[in-house]
Amino acid sequence: MTFKELRLGVPDIFNGNEDEYHSWISSIQLYLLINKTIYDTDEKQIMFALSFMKKGTTQGWAATFTADAIQLKKFGTFNDFVKSLKATFCTTNIKGKALGTLQSLNQDSDDILGFFNQFKVAARQSGLTNHSILICFFSEGLNPGLMKCIYTMDTGPDKIEA
Repeated sequence: MTFKELRLGVPDIFNGNEDEYHSWISSIQLYLLINKTIYDTDEKQIMFALSFMKKGTTQGWAATFTADAIQLKKFGTFNDFVKSLKATFCTTNIKGKALGTLQSLNQDSDDILGFFNQFKVAARQSGLTNHSILICFFSEGLNPGLMKCIYTMDTGPDKIEA
């Protein structure tokens, strides 16, 4: 029986930007999952992922990986491939990076929703649970005019949900 590939949510090309790693690898894994009858071996799954590594730092990494695999006549397991990708393209100190983001995040434009969403992601990744500290980070990044409105309220916020 021949199976037809479902081209739902085709992954983007990955250029090595660590901020995009998690969403990229998730899209690869989801695509492989919905097409598991076609990509039914580790080698096929690895080759599929490598085909989306054509720009930036990933291009050289993919070329080296492929050359090594061909020389050894072994691509390894997809899980080991993902571990190797993560070790190369993903920050190991996610909490530290998230804290840095919280400290430097600013509402540069009037887009409060974008600022709030970035803040929520960084707050969740940081692991902070102290609402006073989170409110302080949030306040520092908000547009000063908006902060003035908040400070003139009868009761200010005492909690923030990350």
